[in-house]
Amino acid sequence: MNKKILAVIFLIIILAITGCNSEENNRRARKTEFFMGTVVEVILYGDEEDLAKDKREKAFTKVFNEIRNLEEKFSVEKINKEHPITLDEEKTYLLRKSLYFSEITDGAFDITVGPLVKLWNISPGEDNKVPEKEEIDKVISLVNYKKIKTVAPGIIHMEDKGMFVDFGGIAKGYAADKVALILREEDINSGIINLGGNVYAFGEKTWKFGIQDPFMKRGDYLGVASLKNQSLVTSGIYERYFEENGKIYHHIFDTKTGYPVENELLSVSVISEKSLDGDALSTAAFALGLDKGIKLLENFQGAEGIFVTKNNEIFLTSGISKEDFQLVERGKYEIKKR
Repeated sequence: MNKKILAVIFLIIILAITGCNSEENNRRARKTEFFMGTVVEVILYGDEEDLAKDKREKAFTKVFNEIRNLEEKFSVEKINKEHPITLDEEKTYLLRKSLYFSEITDGAFDITVGPLVKLWNISPGEDNKVPEKEEIDKVISLVNYKKIKTVAPGIIHMEDKGMFVDFGGIAKGYAADKVALILREEDINSGIINLGGNVYAFGEKTWKFGIQDPFMKRGDYLGVASLKNQSLVTSGIYERYFEENGKIYHHIFDTKTGYPVENELLSVSVISEKSLDGDALSTAAFALGLDKGIKLLENFQGAEGIFVTKNNEIFLTSGISKEDFQLVERGKYEIKKR
């Protein structure tokens, strides 16, 4: 329920910032369902013909059937050397993309992080606690994307028993891209796709989205990003965490130590042409820290980043202009150059 509430609040901010007038409000259709552990909301915009009941219902049905299919397909699967797994074309594609991001980030994004995520189990409403060091040391040996081996085309296994292929860090981005493709195929001209904060805006309109202020309550934003046929994905320490003995433990892990990442960052927001890229890159850039994270995005074509530090400083990659991002609380945050 908490996740549902948070996602709805996020969406209200989106609509408030876009400045939709009453006429525009009469020309939109919205549908919300719960998939992939989060609220999925799709909003369609257009004229009366574009949003005719039969047309929009057909589009919504195709979209949410596809998301349901992806949720089943990319649920966590355990594989080890005794039990090879056969991948269909879609899983093979997503695994190949995941291994690519694992490689270019030197494991900051690691497709085999599943055992570590399961051990910590940082989720709202759960009995969260810091695992024993012995438990972490045991599990960290299972996190290594290089131990995925190809047996034959479409058939893989892990070198060590107990390893996971976990698509959780990339599947929502992939789903957002597929939804956008489906809507275009259904002749929907404009809309917003929101998978629990993974946002994709498509069409000729430029949309404006608030980026959460990590120091403030949910719904207070520090700046506004403008998107046109682009995705916005944010990774930050305020998303999922718990506190023990005065220390905060969040859900973005250092795959070398087995503990949550500790660096100067509060959040990283990635604007990208493909939501799949933004999903993986936002996590990796956060885990790498400010300097290496910026370097990662500067070298990646089709993606830009907004880095928020614990010193109230904001660093932007070189491709972000004043029109792409604007601060709304001047005085508290300051844009710096690296």
